[in-house]
Amino acid sequence: MKEYPSGCVVERADGSYEIKPRMPQGRLDAQTLDKVNDVVRLYGLPGVRATAAQRLVLEGVPAEHVDAVVGHVNGVGEECPSMVTLCPGGGSCKRGLQSTRDMARKLETLLNALGPMPAMIKCGLSGCPRCCGESFVRDVGLMGSARGWAVLFGGNAGRNVRAGDELIADAPEAEALAVIRAVLEYYAANAKARERTARFVERVGIDAVGAVIDTLPAK
Repeated sequence: MKEYPSGCVVERADGSYEIKPRMPQGRLDAQTLDKVNDVVRLYGLPGVRATAAQRLVLEGVPAEHVDAVVGHVNGVGEECPSMVTLCPGGGSCKRGLQSTRDMARKLETLLNALGPMPAMIKCGLSGCPRCCGESFVRDVGLMGSARGWAVLFGGNAGRNVRAGDELIADAPEAEALAVIRAVLEYYAANAKARERTARFVERVGIDAVGAVIDTLPAK
């Protein structure tokens, strides 16, 4: 079996594997849907399931068929960015104040450019303050307003729940992304291995994170 990026092909306790097709923003086109259906039928798989990360998982893939299934479905194992979930946002939801889909594409590009982080980065994008994208309980949260984006950092929805700290509000898209880049670079350079952002902020203090933003060029 070939090697795949972490999290794209996962061995289960029974010796079978789960495979996650590439699903930008939780969407699959007709061609990829056809291919998913083909491999389920061809290899007699039990089916697929949806995840909280807005992805589909092909379940019950025998080890000897993993490479063939990966090769059959476009995008499997090619790129598994940090988890980015989003609400429909402006243009799809009548309450949406900002375009979550445009921002999600740019955020994924940024995350891929930054490379590996000390721990998984989960991002939530919400097009308005109703926060359907669960932005406050993600490592990186973006919440739209009529004037721009609020950037939230250090949220966690696990056993030790933590609401993310608001680093900036009503920011234009480019400024919001610059803030995210700066704090994630600071986190990558100073966090312990496998230390999530919530525990990192609790350890170093939000003032230390905010100081990184203060060094950014004035807009």
